Amino acid sequence: MALIKDFSKIAGSSFINFLIGLLTTPLITRIVEPEQYGNWSLFCIYSSVLASILLLGTDYIIVRYYYKHEVRTYKTKLTRWCFTTSSIAVIIAGVPIVLVLAHIRPNWSWFILCLLVFNVWVNIINRLVNLLLRFENKINVLSIATILHKVLFVTIAVATLFCVTDQKYELLSIATVFSTSITILGCIYFIRYLFKNEGSAISYILPKREMLTYGLPLMLSGCTYLLFQATDKLVIGHFCSEADLGIYSSAASFLSLFAILQSSFTTVWWPSAMKNYERNPENKVLYIKANDIICFIMIIIGLTFIISKDLIILLLGEQFRGAVVILPFIIFQPILYTLSETTVVGLNFQKKSKVQLLITISSLIFNIIINIILTKEFGIIGTSIAVGLSYIFFLTLRSILSYRYYKVEYHFTKMYISVFILFFFALIHTTHPGEMYSYLMVIPFYIIIGIMYRNVIQFVLEKFRTGYYSIKNKINKP
Repeated sequence: MALIKDFSKIAGSSFINFLIGLLTTPLITRIVEPEQYGNWSLFCIYSSVLASILLLGTDYIIVRYYYKHEVRTYKTKLTRWCFTTSSIAVIIAGVPIVLVLAHIRPNWSWFILCLLVFNVWVNIINRLVNLLLRFENKINVLSIATILHKVLFVTIAVATLFCVTDQKYELLSIATVFSTSITILGCIYFIRYLFKNEGSAISYILPKREMLTYGLPLMLSGCTYLLFQATDKLVIGHFCSEADLGIYSSAASFLSLFAILQSSFTTVWWPSAMKNYERNPENKVLYIKANDIICFIMIIIGLTFIISKDLIILLLGEQFRGAVVILPFIIFQPILYTLSETTVVGLNFQKKSKVQLLITISSLIFNIIINIILTKEFGIIGTSIAVGLSYIFFLTLRSILSYRYYKVEYHFTKMYISVFILFFFALIHTTHPGEMYSYLMVIPFYIIIGIMYRNVIQFVLEKFRTGYYSIKNKINKP
């Protein structure tokens, strides 16, 4: 499958990023205090949320409309319009953003506030460029750019942190912006033809009103989802201290492995799913197979991550090691989001963007309520449990409503048994950390998952066997 090949390329480059982070995160958490780490986390959260708003849904528009016509003139016109629209939005919103954030974060300098606005624009361009690279089948460029981005950030951050004693979150913010900017410039070079206004015998009039009608609800949904994603950190920032936020955020930094699978899968999944639907709407085998494979992979890695948490946490500085008890549940964020991407296809195919907005708003409300209740009662441990519950709710809503509009016979029973096995295992490791039986329980859980998804194991083994003989034949060929 071409999907698996592209996925392996993106995942491979992202895994290298994970290894780089695994080597450098211990160093950064020994140089930067939890309070400074917490401030940098807020800088990244604000940038992500604002970028999602000011994209105005142009990223969703590219995903949905890019394959409508194969002619280069159409794609060039669509690309230029999306970039121009979102850039104008940043220019208009720049001053209000600075004034509002100056009131919310009075301890931040004007330089950081202006840098944040620039970072919002950089994030927007980065999002659109990454989509275009995938849709133009430049997977190798995207893979190299992913590695280069991480290397640049780590190099700048580590090199400068040793020279400054105060406001280290500012250096981390500068490293974030600069590394992304350099990477974008390199990527744009490979798709520069999409920005050239070439003459053509065919002139396309973009259905801008239809596109915005489709994209804006998804933009609101995306913003709501980002708030949903950031609720745990915002609640900790309100009810706990900046140090608690730094500790919680440092634990989240070790979820890079899951972020690798999440971003890699979504990068290759949606173009493949949309192309499959446009060409043959009745062929639903791809969606079922993708759901089975992703569920098996993510649950197995989740179980393994939980039993490895006591070793992983040693990589952090001593001030951050209290994060060990919150690791089991915060992995639900990337795991269940990735899984839900395989079950939500019907809403995208049928252009039900308003339904997606309803899902994220409902999930956000549930998330806020459960986060406040559990955080006030149990502190950051309660926050992590709230994350697990909220993402189960999110997965369920996406799956039910998508099935209503586009019926795909997913193996829901197997999927939910797997999810609840992971939830129970995470709960045991949160409430009874370090107990021997909590580690031994993983063995029967591995067996249960393996039996339920034996078809996936057979499929993967067959692919490896085919690939092995293919390579062997090429080597032995005279």
